[in-house]
Amino acid sequence: MQTLTRALAAALLGVGLAVPTHAQPVIRWLVQDAPPHFSYAVGKTPLSVADLGYGERDGFLRLLIGQLPQYRHEFVEASLPRFELMVRGGQTICSVLHKRVPERLASRYFTPMFPAPSSHQVQLVVRRDRMERFQSLGTPVAITGLLQTRSLKGLVARERSFGNTLDPLLKQAHGRALDTVVTTSNKTLLAMLRAGRMDYTLEYAEAVQQFLGDATEDGKRDARREPDLLLLPIAELETLDLAYASCTRNAEGREQIEAIDAAVRRLAQDPKRHVWKRQWLGESASAAERARLIRFLDDRARRGPQLE
Repeated sequence: MQTLTRALAAALLGVGLAVPTHAQPVIRWLVQDAPPHFSYAVGKTPLSVADLGYGERDGFLRLLIGQLPQYRHEFVEASLPRFELMVRGGQTICSVLHKRVPERLASRYFTPMFPAPSSHQVQLVVRRDRMERFQSLGTPVAITGLLQTRSLKGLVARERSFGNTLDPLLKQAHGRALDTVVTTSNKTLLAMLRAGRMDYTLEYAEAVQQFLGDATEDGKRDARREPDLLLLPIAELETLDLAYASCTRNAEGREQIEAIDAAVRRLAQDPKRHVWKRQWLGESASAAERARLIRFLDDRARRGPQLE
């Protein structure tokens, strides 16, 4: 019954089944309720594409799935450490959530999807009542200087990547100015920060704003009341990242990442791509970000496969 329900949902959404469900290969996608990148439309682990949110990466995953009707799509919810164990154990699973960093190339394939919006850069999160302890570090805050300040202690999620710029800096400071903890939700770390368990963490603005809203009785924060957590920009993040799709580095994963790469190129080559871009991004992107996306898509449309 569950398989039939998924098949009917996929057909209604235009993700047609070209062959019987039992004969179709399956792509298993990692999912996490981790705004602003990914969220659940129904508030629980998605069972079909209809249950995905409409944000940056969940919205793009909707587009990808629409280009991959030859596959049946399943969703697997897992923490970052659990996902790493699955991949290293040889399970074939794909993700649109992971940054491409050198140490991950040994265990998975990557292909670029789109330029990550600058508004979604990670930021430093601190308590308002401890703000004066960070003022001497300048604005924006230089992570290199922060990690040398032994009187300030940070905590971030274990196995989480913050990109090629920050990851090496954070790794060098691990065990001294910075510690890591296994967690299944970014809300856990924000709650620990609020409780004073550390001086700072790293997170995206939308995730912090959602946490602040969830902490109120009705989910709405009084605009007249100053939030107890503040966001500070990070000096080292001057360049923009690319968002990647990745799959386990094995024969099955290679086949799947090749199909995903081809799907990205079909989207880039679509003569009506302005339609899906508007549906995906709405009006939230700045003119500069829209121009950068167009340049990226033009390049993707001209070039062949881009696999690492």
